[in-house]
Amino acid sequence: MEMEREISSGEMPMSFTCAFCDQDYSDRYNKIDVRILNPTTDEECLSKMKQAFILRVEAFKPEYIFWEYGYDATKAEYGDRGVSRDLHIKLAELIKDCCR
Repeated sequence: MEMEREISSGEMPMSFTCAFCDQDYSDRYNKIDVRILNPTTDEECLSKMKQAFILRVEAFKPEYIFWEYGYDATKAEYGDRGVSRDLHIKLAELIKDCCR
């Protein structure tokens, strides 16, 4: 993830968003951390991503969205957050829909 943050350091017009972070954060280079409480639900996570990510995407109007999603959100490191396996599909649909 540090490489992605480095790439989005302000040299190019791009945005970097990290979900499941410990804090809400944004800066002038469009780096955004989305704090998602632990435990959470699919609905809470989707709502937070709509507020923090989708609204910014609609305003920023990127040419591309590169989604690197750690599937440890439902198993391993983040697995205790309470989200289901279905969240992966729901997030993909949310992101895909905002690209239309």
